[in-house]
Amino acid sequence: MRHKILFAVEQEEIENPTKLSGVCEADETYVLESYKGKKMPNDFWRKPRKHGAVAAKPGLSNEYVCVCAGVERDGNAIAVAVYRAIAGKEDIDRVFGERVSESTLILSDGAKGYSVLNGKC
Repeated sequence: MRHKILFAVEQEEIENPTKLSGVCEADETYVLESYKGKKMPNDFWRKPRKHGAVAAKPGLSNEYVCVCAGVERDGNAIAVAVYRAIAGKEDIDRVFGERVSESTLILSDGAKGYSVLNGKC
C-alpha cells in the first residue's frame, strides 16, 4: 500500500508541480542511499547497513544521495533527490528553475550553485 500512495503523490507532483513564491528557504542535505524496496540482481551482495550506521568513507562520497529542498514561509515545500554528489548549478536549476516565480526571494546558505537562480527570481 505504501508504494501506491508514494506513486500517487509522485504523479500528482509531475502533473501539477508545487510553485514556490514569496520568501523561500532553500538548502541541500545528504542521506545515505537505501536499497530498501529495490530489486537487485542475484549476484549483487553487500553487507546490510544497520540502523544509525555511518558511511564507510569519510566526508561526502558516492554513498550519499543529495536532496535539494525548498520551503516557503507559508508552508509549501518541495524536496527532490538529485544525484550522488554535491549539487551543481544544473541540478539546482532542474529542481528550482520552473518552481520559482519572478517575485520569489530565495534564502540559501551561499553555495555557488544557487547563483543560477539570480535571473529567475
